[in-house]
Amino acid sequence: MRTITFQGHKFKYDERCLHSWKMQRAIARATSTGDPNASFEAADTILMGKADEIAELLGDDIDTMGELLQAIVNEVGGEAKN
Repeated sequence: MRTITFQGHKFKYDERCLHSWKMQRAIARATSTGDPNASFEAADTILMGKADEIAELLGDDIDTMGELLQAIVNEVGGEAKN
């Protein structure tokens, strides 16, 4: 479990799931098929069951949630390169 600061808020996330084959398949399925359920399930897993709560806190904006998830991916991916 890790914490990221985004738009002045701290959020916990599970960085281990981003290295999971199952999670990567879910993200790929969401991206390739546009399946919104796969996207929401992946977000909820990454954000440890708090995706809806976090979305509300961030103004219920899908683009902002996407930015948060991208920031998490960048943080975890950036560490793997170092």
